[in-house]
Parts: sequence; C-alpha cells; structure tokens
Amino acid sequence: MADCEGAWRSGTARQWSSEDWDGKIHPKLAHWRQLMWWEIERQTTDSGRRMHHPMPVETIANEAVQRLCDLDLNCEIIYRFRLGNRQRLWGFREVANFEILWFDPNHEIYPTDVD
Repeated sequence: MADCEGAWRSGTARQWSSEDWDGKIHPKLAHWRQLMWWEIERQTTDSGRRMHHPMPVETIANEAVQRLCDLDLNCEIIYRFRLGNRQRLWGFREVANFEILWFDPNHEIYPTDVD
C-alpha cells in the first residue's frame, strides 16, 4: 500500500531510502510488533502528548488529502506513528496490522510549529 511515487511539493521524495528503512522505520516496526495496540497507543512524549494515534484526515495537510484522493483512498481516519522528533510514519490500521502509506521525515503531512 505504500505510496512511494514522486515527491511532495517541498521536494521531499515519497520513497524512503534504505538508510531510513534500516535505521529508523524497520527497527521501530520490529519493536512495536512485540506490543499490543493499547500499549503502543498509551506511549507519550515527555510533555504528555500521545506519540502514536489515529487522526482525522481533515486535519492533515491539503496536499496529503489530495494525494489520498488521487490514490482513491476514501477514508476519514489515518494513523500516525512517531519515529523521532520530526519523523512520522503514516498509514492505516487494519485490525491488528499497520499498512504503511508514507514516511514523513520532515513532519510535512501534519505541519506544526510545536512537537
């Protein structure tokens, strides 16, 4: 399901590198695979914010919403995993599985000034 074609308007490629996969994405997924969903969803940052959670599609960047439409992915909720300070992994929770859609290394899909 991963959307790795092209790039975002910022120039960030949608295709992640092998370094990103080996060093950031895969190790986190391997760790989360050992946990129950409730354990994953209760993880918080030092400031108390939830690290991994579903988000309404209407709250993400317009470019990402348009991309979902381009891909014919009609959904109201998208799931977000926090990989690091700014890096996020976006996709869909399918019962006990997570389907990766995007790796967001620069926090562009849900831009904020404060993390």
